[in-house]
Amino acid sequence: MTSAPFDFAPLLPAGLPAPAARWTGLAKYSFVGGNNDPEQVPVDGLIDAASAVLRREGKTLATYGLAHGPQGYRPLREFLTAKLKRDAAIDCAADDILIVSVSSTRRCWRAAIPSSSSVTAIRDR
Repeated sequence: MTSAPFDFAPLLPAGLPAPAARWTGLAKYSFVGGNNDPEQVPVDGLIDAASAVLRREGKTLATYGLAHGPQGYRPLREFLTAKLKRDAAIDCAADDILIVSVSSTRRCWRAAIPSSSSVTAIRDR
């Protein structure tokens, strides 16, 4: 059974802007994430790092690391406390840091660190 594609046009209000142009590849100069020189990607180093983590943490993959609690991966939180103290003079504990996963399409992680009366957000997109 073959059917015609569904026509969405009658469902849309009049006066909408034209749809986005079709993908034609990256622009000559693109400042979005993931636009790296393929020759500069340290593939061997990434393989070594992934292998080391899988050897160390591989058995926890099936549980998504939930054994570290709802605040996120404890070793990462501990790493961040040391880095924040060293690089930003922010003195906090691992229990003050929350690591959350957000939409995989955004590919970002966030860590919220209470600092005096404000909250500092560190974000990598």
